[in-house]
Amino acid sequence: MPEPRSDPQTRAGVARQRGLVVKVADAREREVALARRAEIYTRELGYHGLDEYDKIAIHLVAIDDQHGIVGAVRLLGPKPLPLEVASFLPSQVLANLEGRIGQIGGLWVTREGRRVIHTTVSLALLDFSLSVAARLRLTALVLRTVPSLQDYYRMVRFRSLGRGIFPDPHWGEVAVMVRGIPESCGSEATGSVAA
Repeated sequence: MPEPRSDPQTRAGVARQRGLVVKVADAREREVALARRAEIYTRELGYHGLDEYDKIAIHLVAIDDQHGIVGAVRLLGPKPLPLEVASFLPSQVLANLEGRIGQIGGLWVTREGRRVIHTTVSLALLDFSLSVAARLRLTALVLRTVPSLQDYYRMVRFRSLGRGIFPDPHWGEVAVMVRGIPESCGSEATGSVAA
């Protein structure tokens, strides 16, 4: 994945690309994003995907000019704030990660968002997540995903953490992956994001 660009809109805490805006969600957008995640996850993965971490997460949304909110992802951290993966990972796995660690998760994209011409919504969300994580001075992001999506996340520079596959109480076998935050991202998203 290309590193985040530095443009006035990104520096203002909003990324814009061809009719798509990616930003930190306001309260209304957060509620819409959580409801849509529950709907999509239930339909496609068999579990609603909502949990107590949604209350403390920073939620990022992708808004398309024609379809409204077409995707979202949440950002947790930095540790020692509890990370979702800490609930099932062996403690030494996270302990081996140094620095300010965050976690992204709950990524979803609507069918309309999957068809946005010339824009990949999930990549835009991941790109903006890196910018926000850099603004929070995180040094790495971890994520939990179904094993079948590991190749996708490897393409965007995540690598397997520990032995790679772990038992999750809700999802069964999951992959846990990590990606460092390049220092060059540090000036990208300087909008109002609470640490």
